[in-house]
Amino acid sequence: MERIQESIHLQSLADHLGIITESGKEALKMKTGLWESDLKRLKQRSYEFAILQEILKQDKVHLEPFFEELSELEPDIQTLTAEASDLETEAFNELLFLKHWSAPFNFIPFLLAIWATIRVYVFPGLAILMPLLMLLLPFLMVRFIFHVPLTVSRYFHMIGAMFSGKIESLFNPEINVSPSPFKFDILSIAKHGIVVATVAQSFLQPYWAFNHLSAIDGIIQKKADVLIRFQTLYAELSETLANKGFTMLKNPFARDITDSRQLVAEAQLHPAFLKLALRHLGSLEVLVRAASCPGLVPVSWLDQEEPAYQLIGAYDYRIGKNPVPFSIHLGQSKHALLTGPNRGGKSTTLRAILNSCILAHTYGFAFAERATMTPFHNLYVCLTPEDLPGKKSRFEREIEFTANTLKATGRSLILLDELYHSTNPPDATRACALYTEKLWVRQNTLSIISTHLFDFVENAPSTIQRLCCPAIEREDKTVEYTYTLRPGVCRVSSVGELLVENGLTADR
Repeated sequence: MERIQESIHLQSLADHLGIITESGKEALKMKTGLWESDLKRLKQRSYEFAILQEILKQDKVHLEPFFEELSELEPDIQTLTAEASDLETEAFNELLFLKHWSAPFNFIPFLLAIWATIRVYVFPGLAILMPLLMLLLPFLMVRFIFHVPLTVSRYFHMIGAMFSGKIESLFNPEINVSPSPFKFDILSIAKHGIVVATVAQSFLQPYWAFNHLSAIDGIIQKKADVLIRFQTLYAELSETLANKGFTMLKNPFARDITDSRQLVAEAQLHPAFLKLALRHLGSLEVLVRAASCPGLVPVSWLDQEEPAYQLIGAYDYRIGKNPVPFSIHLGQSKHALLTGPNRGGKSTTLRAILNSCILAHTYGFAFAERATMTPFHNLYVCLTPEDLPGKKSRFEREIEFTANTLKATGRSLILLDELYHSTNPPDATRACALYTEKLWVRQNTLSIISTHLFDFVENAPSTIQRLCCPAIEREDKTVEYTYTLRPGVCRVSSVGELLVENGLTADR
């Protein structure tokens, strides 16, 4: 399925639809890889798309501002959904309870706000006051609790004695403790340096802790602001669509949480719910963009055993502003051979059929004026060499690929561009005849095969449709391409024109 997704060029499809959010692009990639063949589910998807399309046509619902804001919020939200490093986890764990055993504490009302105030302001404040309290507390106890007549000057003389090393003055009040002149010796420098460093550290450490925790709290608040905006965006978008009759999926992330810090804790503990909410909005953008695209229609699904595929006014979205529409009907006639010159539109036609088939089976809509089909269980596509995995020669890989298409069970659609053209014409013709002999008798399979093997086309049973992208060879041997799809066989060749354009010959 991944190779088939590459064939429809998801980035080009996202640009064509006008998807601006990364969530929308990711949702498109994920959804187009989930093939659905259940008829009931496919009908439901097409019905929901038709309802949304009708709502957007009748009412002027201004949803662009919502998706623009989501695009702005995405980088910050993705930092919350990404797996946090050990350092980030430890940092947030300073103010949030992210351990398994402590996680329930996050959701006790007001606890996180109280805890943040204590950790950021109270603890560092107490740590700064503690040295002062330790310095003054002995004096207060001696003076006012034990009622010892100790004067302030005497107390500080005693403190000075302890720092100066003159302990004897503590036992002899008559000794005058006056500061001695500083001696520039290693012992004095070390003694006074330790004291100064200890005092400085006792004040700086709490200040650093305050700065650190304050910065973490600021980050938490910024993330909380983003989550609050996201919650508000989700709620307003849901309400806007609900008022128009379209119900979107409920927000799976913290619908009942209003506390800012609790939102961040929930995002850290359960990022999967935030990812899911982001995915819901991305999926909604894809649907809204598609429903606003004038060239998309909901698919009409057929409940029958026989496979059928019909597109009216189909086109390849990658062509540009003025694609040439075409129609195709595979049903009563289940198989078709497609001819036409190189760069005449064969590959474009097959690509358009492929795009609509994939989008029909994943979203329920198609690039056409009208689309009708049965659900298919299998889709086999070979439009480019990259569609054939493996390291063998291309012809060997083509043989293996086509052989596998004959083993499928259930309804299948097969799209092959220039089958077996990588070998010589006689072998290619023989291989085509052997393969299609088995393919064309399968009643549960539809196929379109483009080829330049005109003898093979002419010899095919009359029940096989002959389709072509007709072209006209002018008198000067140049080719006029119509880029349409019509019944018949086109034998016009563009080889001469290509040779002249690339300077390989001057003759037309």
